[in-house]
Amino acid sequence: MDIPESAQRARAILKEAGIPSLIAGGLAVQVHGYPRFTVDADIVVPDLVATHQILLSHGYSPSLRVATGVIDPQTKVRIDLLPGGGSLTPRCPVNFPMPSKLAGVYISLPDLIGVKLGSFVSNPMRRAKDKADVIELIVRNDLRRDLAGIHPAVQGLYVETWDAIEAEPEGPPS
Repeated sequence: MDIPESAQRARAILKEAGIPSLIAGGLAVQVHGYPRFTVDADIVVPDLVATHQILLSHGYSPSLRVATGVIDPQTKVRIDLLPGGGSLTPRCPVNFPMPSKLAGVYISLPDLIGVKLGSFVSNPMRRAKDKADVIELIVRNDLRRDLAGIHPAVQGLYVETWDAIEAEPEGPPS
């Protein structure tokens, strides 16, 4: 329960400082219909350095594990800051969306799917969970094959994944 609270607390500090943000990662996956375990909060921001400094000035500690991460002083939850308009690696074909003051709290479902598939493409062995998240989001939300807003760089992979799910027998009810 501490992870969503930590994300919201950090967002409140950023909002007060005039920095727009979006919650991504496992929390966004949960909000978009696939309840799964996560150990950190991922927040997309327009300026990693400025955001990192603001959170540090509010008592957050720097993460030893992630250069642009911080540790919530109350819950000890790690918050990873992600680059709005950029990606984590040059190999990733999909950038995180740029948050705006008009944006919602969470990354949109099409953007989440795009970022997850982009991460998978950039590192398929280490980011297999990202593709698994997309599979679960498709199944649990009964998403359409022609879902609007999927990033063009991963549109083909989305359709290929959707087709593979559709082609599999459902099996016995659980």
